Amino acid sequence: MNPGLLGLGTAFAWGTADFMARFSGRAVGPDKVLLVVVSTSVLMLAPLAYWQGMDALLNPTVMLLCGFAGVTTVIAMGLLFVVLARGPLSIVAPVLASYPVPLVLYALWGWNFTPTPFMWAAIAVTIAGVWIVARAGHRTPQKEGHAMGAIGLTVMLSLIAVASFDATMILIREATQHAGELAVIWATRVVAFVIIAGVFIVQKRPAAIERKWWSMLLAQAVLDTSGVVFLFWGQTGEGTAIATVVSSAYGVITVVLARTYLKEVISPLQLVGMMGVFGGAATLTALS
Repeated sequence: MNPGLLGLGTAFAWGTADFMARFSGRAVGPDKVLLVVVSTSVLMLAPLAYWQGMDALLNPTVMLLCGFAGVTTVIAMGLLFVVLARGPLSIVAPVLASYPVPLVLYALWGWNFTPTPFMWAAIAVTIAGVWIVARAGHRTPQKEGHAMGAIGLTVMLSLIAVASFDATMILIREATQHAGELAVIWATRVVAFVIIAGVFIVQKRPAAIERKWWSMLLAQAVLDTSGVVFLFWGQTGEGTAIATVVSSAYGVITVVLARTYLKEVISPLQLVGMMGVFGGAATLTALS
């Protein structure tokens, strides 16, 4: 299948899922959203992981890496649902979209990777865009309900989510040197499910969810997992760069939905910052 269309499918799936997380997170709580999304992804990815082969998951190195990746997955996805619920999405989505920057910086340190001048420029533009979005967000008057809590704290939590997500990607990358990618992602989600379910059990926290929210939660979970599958299929063969770059536009989808349906206020300066983040991140992904 066309890698560009698969990348676009990932962008729409993740962008829409993030938009939905704003409502589900506020209605039932980010922790319950995390439990539903992770458990659903475990069930959806199980047949694909079995088809790809699970025997390599018994490798001690793979088990260790998947264990650590499960921990970072809980942190990354947990904070993701927290910041999406806090909002505003027009600030959170661009900050989250800056995730390629730490990956390249880690590659520079850990993988003896030397960025080109164009890549350094893309990194600078992305970081500047995040700073502009955060600063402009402080000064842009938001309507009631668009932001829950201090924007500065939301931005900081978003950056921690980015760092945790990148750590997960690095761990998964190392594990896929010994096992299939879908199998590794499934094993990581299994570990994440055990952790979050264990927290609910130990703390004796009720996991009941009102029936009216189940359809949105399941749709959100299906979209999140489908984005992973689309991206995996798009990265096979010669279309890796195309699928990855196009998928990085998921933050644009979230912002457009927030502006269209929530009427979030976006100042001209904030729009400039968004263009810097999305453009810099896409360029960095393509050049990497």
